[in-house]
Amino acid sequence: MDNPQREEAFETTLFHARLFFENLESAVALVRPDEWRIVYENERFRRWLPVHGESPDVLATRLSGFDAKAAQACLGGDSYSFETIVYEDSRPKPLCVAIRRLAGPGRALAMVECFDISRQREVEHMMESYSEIFEKIHLDMSQKLREGDKLIENVLPGFVRDELNEHGVVVPRRFERLTTLMLDFVDFTDMGASHDLTHLVMMLNEIYTAFDRITENSGCYRVKTIGDAYLAVPGLPEPGARQASKVARMALRMRAYIQNRNRTYPEEWSCRIGIATGPAIGAVVGTHGLSYDVFGPGVNYVDRLQALADPMQILVCEQTRELLEPEYFLGEWGEADIKGFGPQVIYELRS
Repeated sequence: MDNPQREEAFETTLFHARLFFENLESAVALVRPDEWRIVYENERFRRWLPVHGESPDVLATRLSGFDAKAAQACLGGDSYSFETIVYEDSRPKPLCVAIRRLAGPGRALAMVECFDISRQREVEHMMESYSEIFEKIHLDMSQKLREGDKLIENVLPGFVRDELNEHGVVVPRRFERLTTLMLDFVDFTDMGASHDLTHLVMMLNEIYTAFDRITENSGCYRVKTIGDAYLAVPGLPEPGARQASKVARMALRMRAYIQNRNRTYPEEWSCRIGIATGPAIGAVVGTHGLSYDVFGPGVNYVDRLQALADPMQILVCEQTRELLEPEYFLGEWGEADIKGFGPQVIYELRS
């Protein structure tokens, strides 16, 4: 094709391009890729990318972010695209720019098309905001679930939590030889009459918090407090000797804590401790405020034992003594008529 024919084909291409491109909602320009000079632009292209002063009308002066070398490399095959921002009425407008070579007669041309992606950015921003909101909700829910799990850990023994998580219910369980501990403070009622009640409760809370740490570290579980009485059992059902050893270790540590505390505080506390082994039933009671409780002959026995003890003394029954010796040193305390159990030989846990 000679030059006149090429020029005629080129002008024909431009004529049809003007008719088509002026009706598009995107900004379009035709350029010569050898020097990237603009030979045609639709009205939207002029509005979005106006001419700056006396600069040559080449793409680089109109389109921020345009890389001529990268464009040349891409036009040999695929199209070249990038994103930029223009300003219309002083408001930023994000654009996606796509440049591709046009096939046809005449001189080589490339088409530059700019799409307004403001709405796309708004949607992306909205989705990002929703994602952040959902993530925050998820974190809040996860935190509440962790708090709920922690609360359940505080009110239910490990084996009960496992059964509740696996089956949704906890079946009452009978223990033939459950070792329990009951601690009661000496003259607590009189302390309530002679001390400021707020201060008394603060001291009791401090002591119970220390007891809870001792109980947990000993592998045991606090069932409940009844006034100033503290009832605890092993945290897991296991052979009698092992659970009795845990309870004995817990009792000695509790007594040692009270003794050490009395050396540094003006108010002196004194406790009685009983440890008994016998039949008991463990069950979750209530439906709204979950609570694990133990009751039965073994619990009644330990209540009576602690009432017999002298201040800072730990009394155990015959069944418990059999489980503790020879690991612990026990001395015979004497015989007592235990209500509901008849005459019983009682022992003192010393170390």
